Amino acid sequence: MIKKRKYKFTSLLFAFGILVVLAIGLFIERNGINYTSKQSSYYLNVSQVKTKSEALSAIPVNNLVIFNSSNETSASAINNFKQIFEDMKVSTAYVDVATEAIPDFTSYKSVVVLTPDIEPLGVKAIELMDWVEAGGNVMFAMTIQKII
Repeated sequence: MIKKRKYKFTSLLFAFGILVVLAIGLFIERNGINYTSKQSSYYLNVSQVKTKSEALSAIPVNNLVIFNSSNETSASAINNFKQIFEDMKVSTAYVDVATEAIPDFTSYKSVVVLTPDIEPLGVKAIELMDWVEAGGNVMFAMTIQKII
């Protein structure tokens, strides 16, 4: 009489077989329907590509940034904000209250006050509050400082 040899791991053959069947099934699924396209390239032609400045020039200016070049923190932050608005493709007008007069707020959708001291705004600060009350949007990008 021939004795059957029992191997230690014969009970694992069933689990291994199930895993092999699952692997084959997944392989067949992944190699199933292939996507084909009539286009050879999805990149834009060189003539269609716009530079950042060309794209921004086509957008109407509806954001105003008020900064103060005589204030150290405002002057150091203006370059970062210019880059942020440029990357966001938000066409923006910049007004330095130390050298320029602040324009009328009604021609803008939003105003960013980039100075910790609103005293240089003068009467325009009151006009800004009235404009916001009428539906305008303002963002104070820096914490307003008390004058001591």
